[in-house]
Amino acid sequence: MSKDFGHWHASGKGHHMDGWGAGPFVIETAEGRLYRFEDSDRFGPSRVNKNGELAANPYFGELSPFWHAWHRWREQGRRLKDDGKTCIWEDKEPEPKAPAPAIKRGPQHEPETIILKVRRGFKL
Repeated sequence: MSKDFGHWHASGKGHHMDGWGAGPFVIETAEGRLYRFEDSDRFGPSRVNKNGELAANPYFGELSPFWHAWHRWREQGRRLKDDGKTCIWEDKEPEPKAPAPAIKRGPQHEPETIILKVRRGFKL
C-alpha cells in the first residue's frame, strides 16, 4: 500500500485504524493573506482555526487565492520552514515536462518515425 501524504495507521489485536491529515500548516498567498489548514492526499486541504480545530466551514471557496498558493506548494514538494508549519513556495511556473512523442503510423499500422518536439528550456 502506498503512503499517502497525511496518512497514518495503527494496528493492534483485533483492530486497525486509518486516518488522513497532516498539519496544521500556515500558507501565505501572493497577496499576503494567511490561511491555516490541514492537508491530505486523499481528501485535500481543510481549513482549521487558530487552535488547530476544523473551522465551522472547512472548505475553501473556488476563487480563493488559497488555491494558487496551495497548488504551487504541492508542485514544489510541500516544503516547510524549520517550525514544521509554515509553507514555503515560490510563485513561478513549474518546470516543463517532456512532451509525449508523436508517432506517425505507416500503412500497416507500424511506427515509421517518432517525432519528438521539445519545449524551449527543457533539458534532457
